[in-house]
Amino acid sequence: MSLFEKSVNALVAKASTHAAAGHHHKALKLNVRALKLLDAAVRTDPTGIARIANQPAAARLHYDQAALHHNLGAGEEAVRAARTAEHLYTDIDPTHGNPAEVEAVVRQFRSAHPGDTESFEELIGNAANSRSQLAWMLACHHGSKAADAVERLAANAVRTYEELIRVSRTYGPDDLRLVVAQTAQAHELLRR
Repeated sequence: MSLFEKSVNALVAKASTHAAAGHHHKALKLNVRALKLLDAAVRTDPTGIARIANQPAAARLHYDQAALHHNLGAGEEAVRAARTAEHLYTDIDPTHGNPAEVEAVVRQFRSAHPGDTESFEELIGNAANSRSQLAWMLACHHGSKAADAVERLAANAVRTYEELIRVSRTYGPDDLRLVVAQTAQAHELLRR
C-alpha cells in the first residue's frame, strides 16, 4: 500500500471513528481532507488513471459526507453529496444502474473470472445503496417536490437488490431488507 493510500485510509478511519462517536464536525473535516487528497491526485495525473483508481474511494467519501451533512442539519449539502455519490457509484457500476442487467453481468463476470466476485458485486450493491440514500435524502430535504425522483431511485435500488441477491455470493435477503426499509422511510417522509 502506498503512502498516499495509507494517508487517505487513515483519514477515512478517523472520520468513521468520529462519526460513530457523534462528532460529526470532526468527521466532516477529516472526510473533506481525504477528498482533497484524492482530488489533488486526480488533478496532477495527466494519464487519468488516478481518477479511475480513486473513484470508488471518492464515491464512498461523498456517500459518508451526505450522512454527516444530514446529521449536522445541512440538508442541501447532504443532497448534493448524495447526488455526487450516486453519480460516481453509478459510473463504476458494471450495470450502470440497470437492474435488468444484473444477473447477466454477474454471471458473465463470474464465468470470465472464477473465484472471488465480491468486489465486482460490491460495485453494483454500492451503486444501489447510493440510489437508496439519495432517495431518502431527497424525501427528507426536498419533500413532495422530489416525489418522482424519490420513487424512481427507490424502485431502482430495490429492484437492483432483488436481482443481485438472486445471483450473488455476497449479498442476501438482509441486504435487501435494509434497502427496502430505507426506501420505505423515504416514502413515509413524502406522506408527511
